[in-house]
Amino acid sequence: MAAKVRSSKSVQSRGSKRTVRRANGEASSGVTVRMYCHGLGDCFLLRFPRPKGSRATYVLIDCGLIGVANDPKPVMRRVVADISQTCGRHLDLVLVTHEHWDHVSGFSTQQSQDLFDGIEIDAVWYAWTEDPSPANMLGHKLRREREAKAAAVHQAAIAMGKLGEPFALDRTQRISALLSFFGMTTRHRRRCRPQPQGELLARRAPHLSTSRSDGV
Repeated sequence: MAAKVRSSKSVQSRGSKRTVRRANGEASSGVTVRMYCHGLGDCFLLRFPRPKGSRATYVLIDCGLIGVANDPKPVMRRVVADISQTCGRHLDLVLVTHEHWDHVSGFSTQQSQDLFDGIEIDAVWYAWTEDPSPANMLGHKLRREREAKAAAVHQAAIAMGKLGEPFALDRTQRISALLSFFGMTTRHRRRCRPQPQGELLARRAPHLSTSRSDGV
């Protein structure tokens, strides 16, 4: 059964006298927190009101779904389409907390990067490990080491699966579930190479004013 994409809810901001819902579910005053209930993954769209007559501020925090979910691509495309419609194809800020697949898959070319191409993004914040600049030598070193270790585990899982024994198949499935956090899968014996999402977003729009959060 395909996952249903639901979102909730309107939360009244402190100091606001009242929150009035419009027909589309958004609040006319107060902060709106839209949490997408699309499966094992995080995606939050925040709306901050501005003075009357001004456009609201929209902040997106993460956008992903675990790789072993049923039909992750169509699910994430529905999520991103709803984000685009809700924010009027304009996000003031995209915040990537960390690069596990269940937090960033929606930004990838495998899922919804083309839909994000149609959304204007003013700024992107991500951890220093995501900084794609050549000067971030430690970040690149850590990423290479992690990818090498994950690739070795991936190959071991494939070899174990070829044994065909129930115990080996069970362990292969368990390992595959863990590898899905890194955008990998032993399904169909293929591997998707993770790519830093800061780099993906920067390539999508090189003019972005990206920011680093050192020490996060």
